[in-house]
Amino acid sequence: MSTRIATVRRLLRVATFWAAALVAACGGGDASTRLVTVQHSPGDFPSGSSHVEYLFLGEVGEWVALAAEYGLNGGNLVEVPTDTTGLLVRAHSEEHEMLAEQLYLVSPAGEAATATSFSRWMTQDQRIQASALYQITIPGAHDAGMGKIDKCSFYANAKTTQTQDSSIAGMLHNGIRYFDLRPMYAGLDLRVQDREMRLGHYSWVGNTIDIGIYKFTLRNEGCTGYTVAAALDDVRDFMAGSDNREVVILKMSHFQNLRTHDNSSSHFDPADIAELERMVKEKLGAYLLIGNPDFRTAPISQLTASGPKVIVTFDVGGHDGSSGIYSQSDLHLYDEYANKASYDAMKKDQFGKMAVSAQRMDPIPVQEWIDLYLCNTMVGPISEQCYKRAEAAYANQWRLYPYFVLSWTLTQSEHQMIGCTVGTTEPIRLALALAGYACTTLPELGKKANGHLPDVLAEAKAKRRYPNVLYVDQASAQATATAIAINRLH
Repeated sequence: MSTRIATVRRLLRVATFWAAALVAACGGGDASTRLVTVQHSPGDFPSGSSHVEYLFLGEVGEWVALAAEYGLNGGNLVEVPTDTTGLLVRAHSEEHEMLAEQLYLVSPAGEAATATSFSRWMTQDQRIQASALYQITIPGAHDAGMGKIDKCSFYANAKTTQTQDSSIAGMLHNGIRYFDLRPMYAGLDLRVQDREMRLGHYSWVGNTIDIGIYKFTLRNEGCTGYTVAAALDDVRDFMAGSDNREVVILKMSHFQNLRTHDNSSSHFDPADIAELERMVKEKLGAYLLIGNPDFRTAPISQLTASGPKVIVTFDVGGHDGSSGIYSQSDLHLYDEYANKASYDAMKKDQFGKMAVSAQRMDPIPVQEWIDLYLCNTMVGPISEQCYKRAEAAYANQWRLYPYFVLSWTLTQSEHQMIGCTVGTTEPIRLALALAGYACTTLPELGKKANGHLPDVLAEAKAKRRYPNVLYVDQASAQATATAIAINRLH
């Protein structure tokens, strides 16, 4: 039976290919559609995949399936609306169970393929170069220094802290341009013997957990990842090259020195900040953007006129950009994560915030500003001044919105975290699961959220709003492809 189904599918694929080719050759077909070649291979899909289906983004942000299903080998010709910028490719089993989906960008030449690298996606797109940061979406990495686990506190491990699965270098080459970095000094207890400044994922818990079979008290718990020096080296190495006009944002925050302040208000002392400043300037000096606090609103081509640029911000005072380090307030961030383990709850929270606080793809018509300012009710010089104010507001409306971060991240529930922390053996894990403390790891949650990245593209098209940063765990080229597809919508 399966052989017969496979044969039918092959014949359908061949017939569709030649019918589409004939239409193209004869100059026929609907002018509102075009033919796109989709390139992929069986190795692009999970084990057990039998066939794929293609979907394009409809007028109101819905994913519309094409009528035919195809085999796993590439070279499929599909007919899609002319303005299609991305295809959703879903892999299915013989039983029609969906196993995976992936967004493929469509090129102007009519090809759809996952790029092996997005290392120069800002450089190569003249529309991006002509835009300002507040006018585009860039992909970002949450807790970006946690692509590996170095050392952990007693009640933490990779299952509860590892937000990423690659180095800073790997993420840069995959197109990630916004990095959440959290410098810290870990404590000097018996388990954590580390004197280097590292990037970490720690937080103060400050309570006692009693699950019946075990009772424990949590303080500053977490793990460290890459050293700050190694992360900065990765950025410096990536910025080299005469063909590079990329912009990278390093947002440094959550400073903790657990050697000297192992409490709920752990922080960096002035000497710690000075050491971090020294490393930033030493490693990145040639690429730092200096003395331009309006970097959000300047065209990227202007920022990169002399080469690629790194924008570094600290969430502590005393930085005005004159030395290449800015205050985090210069980003004008709207960054509020959902703090949910449920995908549906996270999506509802983040899309609700995007609907209110993210930027519009289409500017508000000038007449709406005039109506808002009640200019029509005024006369004489007062009316004239009102119209000038309304027109100025219209011209500056893009700048009125914050720099919106869509936190496409899932957060472990307390029960999930306890299960991942205490469940050190299989019998204990089973007992915890029966008691409601089943472990769902942070990497698993990150991959779950990323599996729904096409939902972000669909919502952006439907609501005509876009995030400035698409902020994810397990950051990969799929986040970059989604951001690029959003940028092509407007």
